Amino acid sequence: MAVATAAAPTLGARTHSPRRRLLIIVAGAAAAALIWAVAVPATGGQLLVRFGSGAPQAVSLEFVLAGSLTAPLLGWALLAWLERRTSQARTVWTRIAALLLLVSFALPLAAGISTSTKLTLLLMHGVVGSVVIVGLRQS
Repeated sequence: MAVATAAAPTLGARTHSPRRRLLIIVAGAAAAALIWAVAVPATGGQLLVRFGSGAPQAVSLEFVLAGSLTAPLLGWALLAWLERRTSQARTVWTRIAALLLLVSFALPLAAGISTSTKLTLLLMHGVVGSVVIVGLRQS
């Protein structure tokens, strides 16, 4: 009687669910949108940022969604690339993602005009980063 055994996946094998990973990224963006929807009325109607000596700009919901989808999609692409090249992909990717999340905190601190804007943007960065890093690492 022959016994079938499953072969261990190779580095190049596709063993991760793209649908699950996409849902993780969408969840991060939804969390950012929810924070924005609560914070904008609470902070007087706008989150304002200023880059250099330029005029203040409002952080729109579209900008929040674009940012909270673009960076995680790039992160997913990096994770997928690493998975094809190393057996330590999750560890390497998690370290890179955590470092980039920490670096991303500089932007709200530098560009936010008010303390409430800075705190709101930091919260958005932290929540999206946490959802995506934990979610993609486990996917």
